[in-house]
Amino acid sequence: MNCPKCGHKYDDSFRFCVNCSEPNPYQSIPQQVTQPRQLSLDSTVIENISLYSVIVGGVLGLSGLLVFFSTFMSWMSVGSMGFGMNISGWDSIVHAGALSFEKSNPVFSWNEGIGWFGGVWTLVIGIAIIVGVVLFFKGLTANSIIFEIVGILGFFIALFNIVMVLWKMKGASEYAAMVSVGMGLWIFLFFSLVVAVLGFINRRHEGVYW
Repeated sequence: MNCPKCGHKYDDSFRFCVNCSEPNPYQSIPQQVTQPRQLSLDSTVIENISLYSVIVGGVLGLSGLLVFFSTFMSWMSVGSMGFGMNISGWDSIVHAGALSFEKSNPVFSWNEGIGWFGGVWTLVIGIAIIVGVVLFFKGLTANSIIFEIVGILGFFIALFNIVMVLWKMKGASEYAAMVSVGMGLWIFLFFSLVVAVLGFINRRHEGVYW
C-alpha cells in the first residue's frame, strides 16, 4: 500500500510508514492508557506514628515542666495546721543554709549522716528533659537514652531526699511528728520515673536495644 501522507509504498502488515512513521490506517493500534502511579501510605500508619509522637512527646514535655517547677514547691514541711515552715528546692539554692547543715551548697549538703540534694538538680534535669523532647520531635533517635539517664538520675535523687526526710530528719528533729515530705519531692520522684520508663519504651520502639 501507499502511505496516505507521503505516498511511500510499504507492506500492508506494517503498522507505520517506514518513511514518515504515519500510522497505517488499516491497522488497529491498541491504545494503552497508563495511569499515573500514585505513591500512597496507609493513612492508619501515618495516624499511628503522629499519634505516638504527640502522646509520648506531650507526656515527656509535661513531665519535664513539672520536674522543673517542682523546684519551687515544698520539698519538706515542718509543722502542722498552718503553722511551721516549708522548705523548697529553690530555698536550698538561694539559701544554702536553709536546712542548717554544717556543709551546705546548692548541689549537695550534708551533716552528721544526713545528706540533701539541692534544687539545682530539678532545674538541670527538667531542662534536660525539655531539650530531649525538642530532639524527639526533630526525629533524633539518640535522645531516648537521655530520657532514661536523666529519669533514673532524678528518681534516685528524689528517693534519696525522701528517705532522708522520713528516716533521718524525722529522727533528728524534736518535732518529728510534724516533719513530712513536701509535694515537690513526690512530683520530682513520680515524673522522673515516668520519663525513665517512656525513654525505655521509646528506645525499644526505635529498635535500639543497647
